[in-house]
Amino acid sequence: MVDKILFGKPTVIATYIPKEHWGFPKEAGILTSYAFDTKKAEALLNEAGWVKGADGIRAKGGVRFSAQISTTAGNKPREAIMQIFQANMKTIGIEVKLDFPPSTVLFARGKDDTYLGGLNYDLILFAWLTGVEVPVNLYRCDQVPTKDNAYSGQNSTGWCNKDYDVAASGYFNNLERATRIKYSFDAQKILTKELPILPLFPRIKVHATNPRVLNFTP
Repeated sequence: MVDKILFGKPTVIATYIPKEHWGFPKEAGILTSYAFDTKKAEALLNEAGWVKGADGIRAKGGVRFSAQISTTAGNKPREAIMQIFQANMKTIGIEVKLDFPPSTVLFARGKDDTYLGGLNYDLILFAWLTGVEVPVNLYRCDQVPTKDNAYSGQNSTGWCNKDYDVAASGYFNNLERATRIKYSFDAQKILTKELPILPLFPRIKVHATNPRVLNFTP
């Protein structure tokens, strides 16, 4: 995806912040990364009882391994990403159907019959803007959208891990940078091991100036 769509400019990432961020764990053993390994993927699927049929798609107990991935309509880079993902999954025997609703439909909230409000989806491709803070709050249990919080929670994965919540609370309840980094690492270690989201790459921001402009900083 990086090479074919983004000219090799970004880097593949394992967590929800880029390597340039102050909260990124540079020490080995904190983040779990997953290599592109179709043979291992197929072995795991076989072990789980998902067997390829005559059409190359896996099935188990009479159920085809078929999923739908959704993203906003009219976004050409995202369409290309989804097509590559669809091809990758077909290689290992998983059928992926592409879904392109309008953004007003995909991101609608307030009811349990929406994509995000009621978690009514198989897979979603989305972008997120990360600022100065490590976005640990995104995946807390109390951020799962429910009727109780008027479906306003931002944890649209539905994933809930109490140990992650402890790390997220520790991050925001301390002011010392060294302590916050430790809790940030704890949170990312859990997130990348359980993988409720699959980070892809940071988006590149391009800035252009006249050569006569001095001291320009993006």
